[in-house]
Amino acid sequence: MELSAGDYLASIDLQGGGLRGLWHRGRPLVQTYPVGAPVPLSAGQVLAPWPNRTSDGVFAVDGNVYALPINEPARNNAIHGVCNTVEWEVVEAEAASVSKEAGEAENDREDKEARGSKQISEAAQQVHVRAQVGPQQGWPWRLEVGAKWSLRADAGLRVEWSAQNLGEHRQPFGLGWHPYLSALGAPLDECQLQLQPVETSVPLDPQKMVPCGVEVPVDETWDLTGGIPMAGVQMDHCFGVWPHSEAPVAPARSRSSVSLLNERGEGVQMRAGGEFGWYQVYVADPVNGGGYPEVGRAVAVEPMTCPADALRSGRGLVWLEPAESRAFYVELRCIEG
Repeated sequence: MELSAGDYLASIDLQGGGLRGLWHRGRPLVQTYPVGAPVPLSAGQVLAPWPNRTSDGVFAVDGNVYALPINEPARNNAIHGVCNTVEWEVVEAEAASVSKEAGEAENDREDKEARGSKQISEAAQQVHVRAQVGPQQGWPWRLEVGAKWSLRADAGLRVEWSAQNLGEHRQPFGLGWHPYLSALGAPLDECQLQLQPVETSVPLDPQKMVPCGVEVPVDETWDLTGGIPMAGVQMDHCFGVWPHSEAPVAPARSRSSVSLLNERGEGVQMRAGGEFGWYQVYVADPVNGGGYPEVGRAVAVEPMTCPADALRSGRGLVWLEPAESRAFYVELRCIEG
């Protein structure tokens, strides 16, 4: 499914409900993959009803113990929820082009990129999709996750997620998103990454990649506030955007911002609502056997409402009462020099 507005073009993958691609004047703001192809390295996927890892797949709620399927066997973890494994349903599309043939949509996109000129299109397009989760192994609750993807010529892409408890008992919930950012196609080693605000770094067990200690001030690890050159950087770290020993500020009055810029100061900016209190930053690299296809080094910057292992620790979890719903948003736009 494609959305087009002004100089922007976005592609939503209904298998998994994530963002397949986002371009500005034919230049990428996220790393993409071919239509219909398996999603590489969780690119653009929606991570719910928990993001990141649950150690050994085991957690407890209200005295009951649950065992999730292990889908990261090397570390014996359950990772990234289940919303990225199901087909999402289109609820409503407003001035959005829904392609019946994936190949036709891809050809249109390639034509636009090849021309490299401003496309005449709607000023704004929107599509609302949703997926239902459970009950299933390790997840006895019923949940609906929705996503409204909106593309505006003057503002770029905005996604508003919703989570509603369809069951009769309270249930835990966590949300994350897994885009690999691109500074208009520039090699990662020529870019600088900035995250604001960022307060803490969460120590991770190097084997299980789940939290294993007390958060430390970010300047003791990677100080992303002023921006860091990404040349040669290896990273798989979790960061907190406020001091989590304190009560977070009201989400309506806070948000975080991530920028990946090339040497000319151009690239992409991601802004997330205050509900997203943590980020996982991961560099895919062929040196480590995990480069991004056709690209090599690439950086995933993942906003999360809770850190890894939250189903076990309870940290940052949202608790949904029966019929209760919650909303979350992230925005992406082009930064031009």
